[in-house]
Amino acid sequence: MYKKHGKNWAAISKEMPHRTGKQIRDRFLNNLDTQYKRGKFTKEEDNMILKYYKIYGKSWARIAKKIKTRTGDMIKNRFYSSLKKSY
Repeated sequence: MYKKHGKNWAAISKEMPHRTGKQIRDRFLNNLDTQYKRGKFTKEEDNMILKYYKIYGKSWARIAKKIKTRTGDMIKNRFYSSLKKSY
């Protein structure tokens, strides 16, 4: 459906009535989109997260714009699971 509709999540959700456009978008960005890295964060990525957290606070989407290989959700989860203790 992505090939047919692109990032038109509302159109895709019409073909998947059990899912909202937001659910489809989140699933695509956080699990299926190949432009984002999966797996362990590097030390460099961790340092960038801490650097931009000091500037933008909890604005994960703004931080993700600076760290283009990870989504805002990935960055938020990394911060709270591992980095907040060291912050």
